[in-house]
Amino acid sequence: MIRVIRPLVSRPLVYLDTRLGVRLRILLITILMCFALALGACTGNMPTADVPQESNDALPDEGSESGVGDEREARKVKVSPQEAMQMMSEANSYLLLDVRTEEEYLEIRIEGSLLVPDYEVRARIEAEVPNKDELVLVYCRSGRRSAEAAETMLELGYTNVYDMGGIIDWPYETTSGP
Repeated sequence: MIRVIRPLVSRPLVYLDTRLGVRLRILLITILMCFALALGACTGNMPTADVPQESNDALPDEGSESGVGDEREARKVKVSPQEAMQMMSEANSYLLLDVRTEEEYLEIRIEGSLLVPDYEVRARIEAEVPNKDELVLVYCRSGRRSAEAAETMLELGYTNVYDMGGIIDWPYETTSGP
């Protein structure tokens, strides 16, 4: 009878110990997941100070002293390739400004464009384009860099700047090489 009790007693103890360990792990994981969800829910629902400010920026500024900000925003216009082509055919003079890298410029560009990479616009544009009233059509590869460059030029006082987006959307003749 002693032989029968030993195996029965030792097996249930090991079995209980293993089961207890699994249950503790499951309980610990469940508690950690609940804590993480609670923490995420708290931080995700908190309002930030930036939200009202961003929404106020979209409203017109009634108290502007000179209206320069409103005029500058009205001047920065995104134009389609067709509108840009029409503007070039009607204008006496204009400048095509390519704000891509030199490698991109050599690969494909619009004939007659001036290369000033977007990261050099602020430093070089006034030397390259001294007439701040000249018609400037800015382009890049997809439109992101040209929009930023046009905004920079407006901040520097240029008044006739148009963002024509990316060369990938340009359906007219292009050139390549040096």
